[in-house]
Amino acid sequence: MATIISLLFAGLNLINGILAIMLIIALETKFWAIALDFGLYFIIRESLYKFIHPMGYHPKPNKIILGSFGRAITLPTFIKNSPDYLSLYQQRSKKLQRHYFFCQLLFHLTVMPVVARLGFSLIRHIDDRQSSTPAIIVGIILIFGLGLGTHYLADSLTRRFLKHHDAKPLLVKKEQPILTNKTNND
Repeated sequence: MATIISLLFAGLNLINGILAIMLIIALETKFWAIALDFGLYFIIRESLYKFIHPMGYHPKPNKIILGSFGRAITLPTFIKNSPDYLSLYQQRSKKLQRHYFFCQLLFHLTVMPVVARLGFSLIRHIDDRQSSTPAIIVGIILIFGLGLGTHYLADSLTRRFLKHHDAKPLLVKKEQPILTNKTNND
């Protein structure tokens, strides 16, 4: 059953991603459209996780990576909720989780569109027929660097959030923490 849940999630998230790309293309990669698109994608993806949780499953901390370097797809794998997991999950701070969610949403509404816009600009430049080979190589390196920088920035955001809000992770799901206060739970 967990495999079916994983495939269901992957299929729905793939549809979500395709719709997101189609929206960006339809709105001609305007900055506000990219920001809206990343926000909608993030909200729909998180809603899919929330939809699966009442079915008695949760994602493992790490994702499965299918493919090789550069052309990989990451998929969450779901496992049945155990009594230990449910006990820890009930100890989470809902206030901190909401706050963390909105910080992540803000990240997806601000930083990700800037990175995507830079990426689209680089791709257009690379696609230009007058581009030289060194420009193409620099463009590819910059796109790769933007991706790594964004990943580092997201990790840094999580570390700073934990430090600033005096929070600690109880669990890790889908490479994101389930938070509680260090002093007391609400």
